[in-house]
Amino acid sequence: MTASVSFPRGVADPQGRAGYIANAAGGIDAFDLQAGTLLWSSDAGARPLLTFDDRLAALAAVEGRRNAFRIVILDTHSGRVSLTADPFELPEWVTVGADGELGHPPTKVRLTVRSTRSSGWARPSSAPRTEEECSKSTFPSGLD
Repeated sequence: MTASVSFPRGVADPQGRAGYIANAAGGIDAFDLQAGTLLWSSDAGARPLLTFDDRLAALAAVEGRRNAFRIVILDTHSGRVSLTADPFELPEWVTVGADGELGHPPTKVRLTVRSTRSSGWARPSSAPRTEEECSKSTFPSGLD
């Protein structure tokens, strides 16, 4: 499988035919990169993550839960949702913004989700307070 190409606030398919970009309204716009035309828009996700086969994985905030997000899978031809994951709940000190950014004011936190055999998320007893503390924080159950 060829990897999608990442760029700020979006991804392109491996062939460079279509780009998926977080839009100002909190959704995703799909563009034909050769013609420069809009293919579709969706409000189902806020941040494009990667493409695979004919699918786009996107991060979406969970309404009413500032520390949770979900992954949605969109069809790259139509923008229709083909799968919605259950919400991932993060520690209380993490905020998932409307545009899919994760952070703890005034610092941003980078999140990597990996497959793990662990039964749950690591929950530190207290939130990192400085950028230096954030950079040193590790989460053995899959978050770093």
